[in-house]
Amino acid sequence: MATGDTLISSMGDIVAAEQLHNQVIETARAAIIATPMIRFTSFRGSNVKSFPRFAKVTAAALTEGTDGTFTTMTDTQVSVTLAEVGIGVRVSDVLEVASSVDEVTALLARELGEAFADKVEIDILAKASSLTDSVGTTTQALTEDVFLQGIMECEANDIRGRQFAFIGYPKQIHNLRTAIGGTTENNSVIYSRPDILNHFAPSTPTGFAMNVYGVDCFMSTNVPSANTAADSLGQFMVVGPDSPHLLAVGELRGSLWWARLEGERDVSFRGNEIWVTGYLGVATVAPERGCAVLSVR
Repeated sequence: MATGDTLISSMGDIVAAEQLHNQVIETARAAIIATPMIRFTSFRGSNVKSFPRFAKVTAAALTEGTDGTFTTMTDTQVSVTLAEVGIGVRVSDVLEVASSVDEVTALLARELGEAFADKVEIDILAKASSLTDSVGTTTQALTEDVFLQGIMECEANDIRGRQFAFIGYPKQIHNLRTAIGGTTENNSVIYSRPDILNHFAPSTPTGFAMNVYGVDCFMSTNVPSANTAADSLGQFMVVGPDSPHLLAVGELRGSLWWARLEGERDVSFRGNEIWVTGYLGVATVAPERGCAVLSVR
């Protein structure tokens, strides 16, 4: 430094310690996959709603001139119970004045909404443990054979051609990719056919990873762990109104109580409350229309 030079070291009081960008970088979250895939209902008048099913019956041969034997019909039911879900913050006026971030309250509200959606997704994916069938072995990698066994279990439960999807943890999707395209891949020429395998690439923003044997495979870090976090419990499930899982939402004054955003002034605190709430429940009403997939996490 030459004598007389003016640098940061000599004029440090006029230089901010750091500059803060006026926008917040989006928080990393898993894609919302299962929520739009499953059946939906809404109701009011109770916090519990039951869904009946007839037991399976089979016809028999009859003999002319002989009275047939009556079949006793039986039924079962599965109930879904609504409960409150929510997340909120209280933001001081001082923070809003001092913040270098534009519209900090609106950004916080958006983050709360995403946290609410995450919670619902986690609750749905946790229902993998309620499915009738399960394939895979604890602490073992997901293999192509196990994946095919899961397809078989769904078909053996008479899903009758209904479309189904697979939702797996990133390690499960990785194991499946490796089983097909890694150094020990199956070299059969059928894998060059788009009807057998397509989009063999990183997952899309919607969580879609690839299509294998006609099954759309999705990736989510919200897939639950099992066996003290040693494993992941992914699942095959029928998609749409015949899904094994059901999402129910309460009706409040003619509207769904779902991701309701509300604010309230707290005068004594000198700030504002922001809440995102819902009244909902998740249940597995047709457990045979899917299959849990267990493999190392």
